Amino acid sequence: MPSFRPLVIVGMLLIAASPAYGQQPTSRLSVGLGVGSAPVWMDLVTDVLTTVVTLGSYKTENRSGLGAITAQYERFLNDRFAVLGAAGVERISRDVIVDGDPRGTLGSTWAHAMGGAALHYLRGGALGLYSNAAVGVALNRDSAEIEGSPSSTESEIRPAFQLTLLGMRLGRRFGPFLEIGAGYRGVVVFGASYDF
Repeated sequence: MPSFRPLVIVGMLLIAASPAYGQQPTSRLSVGLGVGSAPVWMDLVTDVLTTVVTLGSYKTENRSGLGAITAQYERFLNDRFAVLGAAGVERISRDVIVDGDPRGTLGSTWAHAMGGAALHYLRGGALGLYSNAAVGVALNRDSAEIEGSPSSTESEIRPAFQLTLLGMRLGRRFGPFLEIGAGYRGVVVFGASYDF
């Protein structure tokens, strides 16, 4: 069994590391929840087209999902520019309705990993403003459990993106953030971030 001791030690050093007096932190770790992500929009369009093509005899209802759970790491190159890496996962499920009767469930799981850059307009004070962009890959895994049919699973890799038009962060070392944009992280992303 692998030892997690080196990983714990490195993690503690990263958290305990603080910049010298008067120097801004050089890294930021953010964890958030995104709503209105690209997978949700693709799922909605697919459902509408399927319902139209089948004249309403086949449709899905009761869509559920928490949203895109995301983590992002930024490394500041200077006061305004940073490179970033982001990853996240989202699960969407819905009921299949055939001729008005529930017949099963469909599920989609999306995982993404992206790299990009950020431009910070305000940083270091109580309020931070920024924009960022990232591209990468997404793995989609679809599963279907429908009465009278064998269970099925499909996986595919697609390009992923996120464009944050405006992000706002409150606090100096630790604080909440809110982002407005579009992509695999969501149209609205909110959470908390820590500078170190």
